[in-house]
Amino acid sequence: MKESVPPRSPNDPENKESAPRSVPNDKDQPTWDGEGYRHNTGNSHRAASAMKSLTAWLGNSWGSLKSPEVSNRLIAIATVVIALASGFSWWEAHGAGVQTNRIIAADERLAAAMESAVGQANVSLSATQNSFRDDQRAWLAPVSGTITLDKKHPMRIDVIVQNIGKTPALDVNSILDWRDIPAGGPLDLTYSPMVKHLGHGTLYPNSKQGVFASSLQIPTESELEAFRAGKRIFYFFGSVDYKDVFGRIHTSQFCNIINIDLSTVRSCDEHNEAN
Repeated sequence: MKESVPPRSPNDPENKESAPRSVPNDKDQPTWDGEGYRHNTGNSHRAASAMKSLTAWLGNSWGSLKSPEVSNRLIAIATVVIALASGFSWWEAHGAGVQTNRIIAADERLAAAMESAVGQANVSLSATQNSFRDDQRAWLAPVSGTITLDKKHPMRIDVIVQNIGKTPALDVNSILDWRDIPAGGPLDLTYSPMVKHLGHGTLYPNSKQGVFASSLQIPTESELEAFRAGKRIFYFFGSVDYKDVFGRIHTSQFCNIINIDLSTVRSCDEHNEAN
């Protein structure tokens, strides 16, 4: 049986001849120099030198930056950059604001056009409705009458009012009065306090309603002669108020002067309106 031999240490003198003289490795790996492994320090020296140079450059640069000339120059440059950025931001905001104003103006024009169109449509609709109502409404007007003016009977005037429209006249009421004045004088168209409105209710299409005024006195011969001679004028006037089925209120006025034959009449120059 062979005896076991303990391994020798690399530092054992007896092992120097058999140990390899060098171990090929990467530059940063440890190498054998005959006495032991040593680290290759070339790269480390170069890295330290580069770091030292960088530190020195940064220190010099920082020192130069702290000088007043460089600081003022940098502040000026920074100010210009900030101003340019602010101007660009303002321009962008201004452009957006202009665009927004254009959109608002366009919307306002569209809204105005729509409002105008709606207004025109309402006007057209209102005109159409009024035209229809005017065509279908009630119309009251005096159509005939009789006059009693002689020396045998008390004076009496009868006026016939007819609904010549297409729908009923509601809440009909009338008033009638008369005067005699010297020829050439102005007509007095105010109603006497003794004359009252007469209510007639509803007057249907084509229906007629009588309105009258009378006196208890019989005209004298001299009064009748003055009328025939044209020295005095005898006239009567009145009005009819009513409401149509659309709720609108209307008035028909009339005024007539009795001719010298005391049986026919002519219209006055005023108080002959209707709505």
